[in-house]
Amino acid sequence: MIDPPGHNISADPSRKKFYTYDHKHSVEDYADLWFQESEEGRILFVVFYTLACRWGRCLGCNLPARSSPVHIGYRALLRQIDGVFGSPAVLARRREIRKVILSNNGSILDEATFSSTALLYFLAQLNIHFPRLSVLSIETRPEYVDLAELEFIARALAEGDTPTQLELAIGFEAFDDRIRNNIFQKGLDKKNFEGLVEKAARYGFHLKCYFMQKPVPGLSDAEAIADIHRAVDYLADLAIRENARINLHLNPTFAARGTPLATAFRKGEFRPPRLLDVARAALHAAGKPLSVFIGLSDEGLAVDGGSFLLPGEEPLAAQLEAFNRTQNHEILVKMVTGSGTTALDPSASAGTGTIPDKHHHRPAIAYGRKDGMTSSLQKGQDPDLEEISHAPVRRDAASNLFAGLDVSTQSCKLVVIDPAVGDVLLVETVNYDRDLPHYGTRDGVIPELGPGVAESDPRMWLEAVDSVLQRLADSSVPQARIRGLSVSGQQHGLVALDAAGRLTRSRSKLWNDVSTHEECRWLTEQVGGPAAMLQEIGNRQRPGYTAGKILHLIRQEPAAFEQAATLFIVHNFINWYLTGGPEGGVRCLDPGEASGLGLWNPRTGDWSRRLISAIHPDLAGKLPPLLPADAVIGTISPQLAHRFDLSTECLIAAGSGDNQLAALGTGHTGPGRVTVSLGTSGTVCTVYETPPPADDGAIALYRDSTGRYLSLLCVSNLANGYNALRREYGLIHADFERLVAHTPPGNGGRLLIPWHDGERTPDLPLAVPVHFGFGLADFTPEILCRAVLEGHVLNLYEGYRLMNLTPGEIRLTGGLARSAAWGQCIADVFAVDSIPVEGEGAALGAALHAAWIWERNHHSGRALSEIVDPFIIMDETRRCRPHPELAEIVELQRRLFRAVSRRIRGESGEDPFRLGHELRSRST
Repeated sequence: MIDPPGHNISADPSRKKFYTYDHKHSVEDYADLWFQESEEGRILFVVFYTLACRWGRCLGCNLPARSSPVHIGYRALLRQIDGVFGSPAVLARRREIRKVILSNNGSILDEATFSSTALLYFLAQLNIHFPRLSVLSIETRPEYVDLAELEFIARALAEGDTPTQLELAIGFEAFDDRIRNNIFQKGLDKKNFEGLVEKAARYGFHLKCYFMQKPVPGLSDAEAIADIHRAVDYLADLAIRENARINLHLNPTFAARGTPLATAFRKGEFRPPRLLDVARAALHAAGKPLSVFIGLSDEGLAVDGGSFLLPGEEPLAAQLEAFNRTQNHEILVKMVTGSGTTALDPSASAGTGTIPDKHHHRPAIAYGRKDGMTSSLQKGQDPDLEEISHAPVRRDAASNLFAGLDVSTQSCKLVVIDPAVGDVLLVETVNYDRDLPHYGTRDGVIPELGPGVAESDPRMWLEAVDSVLQRLADSSVPQARIRGLSVSGQQHGLVALDAAGRLTRSRSKLWNDVSTHEECRWLTEQVGGPAAMLQEIGNRQRPGYTAGKILHLIRQEPAAFEQAATLFIVHNFINWYLTGGPEGGVRCLDPGEASGLGLWNPRTGDWSRRLISAIHPDLAGKLPPLLPADAVIGTISPQLAHRFDLSTECLIAAGSGDNQLAALGTGHTGPGRVTVSLGTSGTVCTVYETPPPADDGAIALYRDSTGRYLSLLCVSNLANGYNALRREYGLIHADFERLVAHTPPGNGGRLLIPWHDGERTPDLPLAVPVHFGFGLADFTPEILCRAVLEGHVLNLYEGYRLMNLTPGEIRLTGGLARSAAWGQCIADVFAVDSIPVEGEGAALGAALHAAWIWERNHHSGRALSEIVDPFIIMDETRRCRPHPELAEIVELQRRLFRAVSRRIRGESGEDPFRLGHELRSRST
């Protein structure tokens, strides 16, 4: 039971617990909310006003100062929730919020303090209001965790617009057992906690562990750092052992009002940790499978001078903020060695320094709240929205901003960046199915048009562009400072326009339309066969390419071809619209998109006159002129500039295809890097300064967005099979990961050849999937999940091996890049480390492309890598390394996949039945 207000709450009556309740707080108002920036994006912290945690014995807890001494009913909690989602500050940022941390003093999952009805209502509001939410973190004690309830919560979160990960936040306070349980009376046993980790990891839930640095008087700075180091080692070992995702949340301790620390501080017996010592503690996590987030807010609860945030240390706090956003440990290295740009006190070291004057006040800036908001944003106290900035408080008001548009198959995304500080200011996404339902698409494609047909209405893309530009205009980003914009687009799609800018065909064939395989066969015959085609265009003539689509248009709808003045690829169509459309819009191509036409040779830079003439004598006049990759094609049209408050001087860069700009957005500024994209299709790409050696055309060759050469493997089947399986069995992402964990690598010799919708590599447009080694009882969710995972990765590897690459690591991007199961399978099958790249992929690459072209035209002298590298963030916490003990099984899988694939295509090879038998004996 909770003791009455003013009484000490402790299992040991001799111990005193100093705090008071907030008696005057309205039961219909939440306690607090604020924002922070991190490596995961913008975070919203919400603290609800509820009954204090029933545990009631944690001596260090000062949160009851914002709690009620009596139970708060669910109706009042619903009104608190309405207040959160109705807050102007939240509404202004709702599309930016990537993570929500939900707290009420550590007992959200306790029905007695937070009603389950209110919790479900909160989850529903999350799904409605936060379309980009990727993590929900719930603060709780292990005693309140019910796995069945968590699984239900995870399923509710799965109904949102994007996959949302559930995270449990557990307060350790200190790693030292004596401090944690004897002094703080935390009552947290490590064995019980390890059991929770094992269960949470099994379901794919993540853990956040809160630790306080220097939480008690009498603890030296060096001892406080050592305590955090032990916590890092313990959690890192646990993460490896249980294959768990764990984050350490490090809170420097401050002297909070009404606590023993405040008394000790006033007596000169306690000094909060210095920020340099916090950096030393966090640096211990470098190279470990553990992310660290540093709490940089004292939440307005510190006594005067009792905060770890001291006047004059603003630059240090700014560097720790930067570490939170990037998880770049080099920032911490520079801090503790004094090698950074900030002037540090050379005498500063662990265990040194003086106790601050008790009359020093906290700095005015609320560190850790990037927008500079105060800690209290209760209803009725929201700041003027005109003062809310999406940009860091330290940004130079005169810095130039740049935008990137990615018009992809399923959505349109806008990214705005500030290269001066290496920051992404805005990300907006329009999902065609959800946000533009009047076009009737499914996964961005008009359904049921016939076998192999994939088409969309090009007007949908223009409406989506208008929508994201309007969101930019409605945001607080100073869009008039956007100096350049570049467009990324889905490659190969055909858009036909007449001279007045009208569509001559109301739908556009897309990259994944394979209904033109007969046209591709005919074109190959016209030039003398596959070898001659390679000589002509440097690639095979694939059904995805545009040449076959043009010939199909001529054969099936000749009037639409005759009326067409220009045949566009998707992103060139968007460029035309941005530069004026029917009122003088620029009609042009770039080398990257020209590479995928099937009419231009990226090796030689020459058009294939033979192919163009074979298709139609008028075709050459309908193809837009080719401009260099670094060209400025014009400026944004005055009409669009006026509508969306953009500068009429905003240049429009040449842009390129999504593969080219995704490569730039993952750091391909020169040779040597390899990126795997795990999206609807799967790709492997690398960049060369000069054309790579010619091969049989299995690997496509393009120009990249900077004029270099891009070698690209593309398999048309990847996430499509994964998503179809999940829909069939009603699985969320966590279910898939859990089921895979219950099956052995190698799957007992069962293998899926995942050619669901034909296949691009190998070139089999009529292919269907094949299940090999399955008995009648084997079509279970567990076995099928493992088969889908391994089959798609093996299919991707079979093409990758033809590229003859030996990278030091493989960078992962795309929707499945953050999956532990997919990342580990990539590492095992490709026999090299895999690591996800954070960021916005092709849209980010487009923004970087715009910045690069603008700087080249203004003779800045900065190399491409200087612009791009600050935006490339590697998620070391998700790095996967190959398991040596699986090497023999993986090699058998590779050989089996190759053998079955060859037999299906009528080619010779190893005996798949013998290989299957051997794999069964080793993997069961």
